[in-house]
Amino acid sequence: MSMSLNPRNGGARRILVVDDEKFSRSIILRILKDILPEHEVVQAADGGEALNHLRGGSDAFALVICDFNMPVLTGLHFLKAVRTGFEGIRHDLPVVMLTGHADSALVQAALALDVDGFLVKPVSKQALQTRLEYVLGGGAGLKTADQYGNVDIEDISQAVLKGTAPVVDVQPRTAAAGRPVGLAKLELPATLAADVVAPTGEVLLSAGTSLTPRLLTRLKELHGVGIVPGSVQIQ
Repeated sequence: MSMSLNPRNGGARRILVVDDEKFSRSIILRILKDILPEHEVVQAADGGEALNHLRGGSDAFALVICDFNMPVLTGLHFLKAVRTGFEGIRHDLPVVMLTGHADSALVQAALALDVDGFLVKPVSKQALQTRLEYVLGGGAGLKTADQYGNVDIEDISQAVLKGTAPVVDVQPRTAAAGRPVGLAKLELPATLAADVVAPTGEVLLSAGTSLTPRLLTRLKELHGVGIVPGSVQIQ
């Protein structure tokens, strides 16, 4: 069944799918053709090829769906290039990252770059449709392109891609006395009283972080793939 959406960039009717696995791209392509038949799907095998598609023509794209681990240019480097407005690319272009349980270190950096959503591989039709309804129908709520230039992704990218990212046993840091609230029942505004920590030990969001609608939605998505618990400590 097809769906009707109102993309942030109203005239954009292209979707860019970036993944070095051809089979993975083909699955997403079939689903997109089913739910968004009026959109053209463009494919790229790595972040560098994806940037070539966007240079000088990013206004034609409504969305990018991108894997993390790819040769030439990783998904994280691609996301930072978009957010910093590399070579005139729209810095508010919606980007959804393909993720899994092992990607929690990369997820931390993606959150700092205000990724628009996460999808677990293999992608299901229901999950993709739900994510598209939110991403293409919602507001951007981003910082300026210059502010994303300070997000450091080099160390974490190299460690994860080389398989040397450490597994850290940490105790969540507490900023203030808090109370546990389930993500499904959490009302905004709200501030974290303790770190949100992935199973592998990475602090995804620090205590004291003010939760925005964007961050709350990301936490719910990450809970769905087992990267964060179903509740957080709130001040």
